[in-house]
Amino acid sequence: MVRVNGTPITKLDVERAVKVMLAQNKVDQPIPPELQKQAESAALEQLTSAELLYQEASKSKIPDLDKMIEQKVSQNRQKFKTEAELVEALSALEMTLPDLEEFTRKEIVLSTYIAEHFQNKASVSDEEVKKFYDDNLNQYFKKPESVKASHILVGTDEKSTPEDKKKAKEKAEALLKRLQAGEDFAAVAKGESTCPSASEGGDLGEFGRGQM
Repeated sequence: MVRVNGTPITKLDVERAVKVMLAQNKVDQPIPPELQKQAESAALEQLTSAELLYQEASKSKIPDLDKMIEQKVSQNRQKFKTEAELVEALSALEMTLPDLEEFTRKEIVLSTYIAEHFQNKASVSDEEVKKFYDDNLNQYFKKPESVKASHILVGTDEKSTPEDKKKAKEKAEALLKRLQAGEDFAAVAKGESTCPSASEGGDLGEFGRGQM
């Protein structure tokens, strides 16, 4: 057992936290002893940090805290068809209804404290944003010069006969006329190109200077 300023963190607390962690990660099978040990160590560290923060947060009074706890617990109850199902789900995590209420209390106290002391405290002015952009334009924001390429391949290979090559040339010329007449390039590529890029409308992507 570990004590945090007098407040105990028991073996049961650690085991319960591990079960919650595994459930959140949808692990429903037993894990190897070494991983179990690592999970328990992580859970203990998490519980210790949370308890320290909770002790500090508890110094601040939260209006209507008991009412907030009641509402939150009620919301959790509504996720189950019956009270028995809720009790069964808690039992699987080695928790009781009073445990749920205490867990909810800590959750509300911590989230309120974090919202008041850490969130929305950092602000950046428009001038600072503009200065960062100007100072880092080339490093982060300037896109390298590139071109986008597409093609329609009318293929022949080393085994093609002169007649095959002639037909391929005639087909290419016919496709060119269709494009010049205004047909959609991507549609023609999908229907006529023998390149794998046909499924993408002949799109070969973007190329930087000197890449093609």
